[in-house]
Amino acid sequence: MHWRVREDGPRHVKHVFWSIDANGNLAGSGKIIEIVTLGAGANSYEGAFKYEAYDLSGNLVFEATGDISATRITPN
Repeated sequence: MHWRVREDGPRHVKHVFWSIDANGNLAGSGKIIEIVTLGAGANSYEGAFKYEAYDLSGNLVFEATGDISATRITPN
């Protein structure tokens, strides 16, 4: 299977996760939302993110936003 990457605008990526405490007990959940734009040849991207963490009752306990960027590396 070959994946074809479009390069015509921003992409929305959503990661969801469970969080655990120091004793290994379920402590909550969260999500990371990224809006990124691929660079030429799909070898880099840049954009912004929003991180949200919730307790087991669904209350927002932490959030952060920021900028992100990455460049593909090729191992030798």
